Amino acid sequence: MLTDQAAADHVRVALGRQIDSVGAALPAAEDPELRAALVVTTLLGVTIGHQFLGLASLRDASADRIAALLRPAIKALAGPPG
Repeated sequence: MLTDQAAADHVRVALGRQIDSVGAALPAAEDPELRAALVVTTLLGVTIGHQFLGLASLRDASADRIAALLRPAIKALAGPPG
């Protein structure tokens, strides 16, 4: 959790914009904002684990490998229902 309220507010607004943008691009389906939030925060978590925390399993994996493993989940969230 961000301990500085101004920083937390800034990040919340920035992520909200990203979520809105992703949600607007999703095909018409149930819960577009929730699905967009899950996509954005999943990628944020990977970024934090890789860049900020330097988790070895993420740091040592190639971008292509990470993308290949995440692709089914992102497709399930971002794709048409069904």
